[in-house]
Amino acid sequence: MFYGLMGFHALYQFSFGAMALLHPQSLQASFSFDVKAGPETFLLVGILAFGQFFLAAIAILSIIWISKNKTAGAILGIFLGFYFLLLGIAGLLLVGNQMVLLIDVGRGLFTIISGFVVLKNIKSA
Repeated sequence: MFYGLMGFHALYQFSFGAMALLHPQSLQASFSFDVKAGPETFLLVGILAFGQFFLAAIAILSIIWISKNKTAGAILGIFLGFYFLLLGIAGLLLVGNQMVLLIDVGRGLFTIISGFVVLKNIKSA
């Protein structure tokens, strides 16, 4: 189950980063801010896309390490879950978007819980 969850995170983050690079105007619908072509916009989109690709790489690395029964893979997945948990809370407090809270906090909690289960199984093996 943890493999599937990390795979979902990797695909989701990669597709979000690719969407931001290929179609920056889609961010306007997703985040309700105006995206106008300019140097600042391309810098912002580049930074956003890099962050999404980085999160996808972390999820893929977690899958690889877990398949080799390394505890570092589970710990990396747990940290990824904490990132999504904090992102959801910050999204609610700073932006007031309750949908972000529901999706990211749920994703984060599920990742943290399943990560601790995997960590326990790896340590007991």
